[in-house]
Amino acid sequence: MNKILIAAVATILSIGTAQADLWSWSKNSKLEEKEGVSAYRVPTLGLDVRVYEWTPEGNPDVTCLMAWGTERPAGLQCFETKPRGAAASE
Repeated sequence: MNKILIAAVATILSIGTAQADLWSWSKNSKLEEKEGVSAYRVPTLGLDVRVYEWTPEGNPDVTCLMAWGTERPAGLQCFETKPRGAAASE
C-alpha cells in the first residue's frame, strides 16, 4: 500500500511540474525574442556565474545586467549609460 501511495504522490508532483513548464511556455511563447548586448561567464571559485547584458527597448539610455550562479539567486541591475562620444565629466 505504501508503494502505491508513494508512486501516486510522485506522479502527481511530476505532473504539477510539467504543467508549470507548459504554463510558462504558453505565457511566453508569443513574446518577441531579443538579442542581448553581451553574454559571458565570470570565472569564480566553485560557482558557475553567468551574466547577460541588454538595453531595454523602451529606454535606450539604460543598460541592464542580470547575473546568476548555480548556488545563488539571480541579481538584476540597470543603470543609465551615456551616449557614445559624450564627455566623461559633465
